[in-house]
Amino acid sequence: MKRRERLEKRAGELGLTDKRKRRDEPPLVIPHQDNEVENQRQDEAPPLVIPQQDPPLVIPQRDNEVQQLVQNDVGGDCVQKGTDDCSPGPGKVIWCLGSSLIKKAFITARSTRAGLNLGLDGVEIWWQGYGGLCLTQLLSKLRTLCRVRDEPDFLLVHCGGNNLGKTKLKELRSEIVKIVDFKNTHLSSTVLIWSNILPRINWRYSDNRMAMDRSLKRLNSYGAKRVVDSGGVSLQHPRINVQSPTLFQGDRVHLSEEGNMLFLHSLASQLDAIVNV
Repeated sequence: MKRRERLEKRAGELGLTDKRKRRDEPPLVIPHQDNEVENQRQDEAPPLVIPQQDPPLVIPQRDNEVQQLVQNDVGGDCVQKGTDDCSPGPGKVIWCLGSSLIKKAFITARSTRAGLNLGLDGVEIWWQGYGGLCLTQLLSKLRTLCRVRDEPDFLLVHCGGNNLGKTKLKELRSEIVKIVDFKNTHLSSTVLIWSNILPRINWRYSDNRMAMDRSLKRLNSYGAKRVVDSGGVSLQHPRINVQSPTLFQGDRVHLSEEGNMLFLHSLASQLDAIVNV
């Protein structure tokens, strides 16, 4: 017995136990976290945030007022109609396309009792004056106008003075041919009107006034004939001449107020005869 007691004591010191005693011991249980602790940890953890997509890009559309301004301002210094209403009214529509002379004519007509339509009944005039416009640039302007307005009944062209002395007459004749061909192709129902280029006391690109006057006469003669041969009309302004210096401003190039009034009277009387044929 003593030997057995000594062996059991020795086994206990070494950490050994009797198999029978180990079978009688309760099983080892690993405790799980209770629900309260688990819920507490979940509450303490930061919530998962899923980033939202950026809002869609919205491109603002032009409002009607801005769109109307874009359509009206097609690149010229003076883009005006003879009526206050933006929609074309009944009757005949005339486009007056040209250089600063047309621009100044519009400004003068606006201040007169006759108004922008020059006192012509049943007529709407759309003034298109571009400062410094050359004949070589006119066709490009005409294409732009055709994109924003319907075909007119009449197209009056007054341009070319800014080319004389700088551009060869051969090239200017070629430009006139292009304008006539464009009118026949894209504005077949429109009557083309050639308004004679006015004389000047001083010419920008030449001091030889006699040579410039000859070039002016030749260009006007060719333009008028070419337009008339295509079924159009030509306008002459004989009362505006260099023998009347009061018709010109101090630069002796542009018309004075008196000259503008005389030019408007010439346009009104001849357009009245053309429209009422």
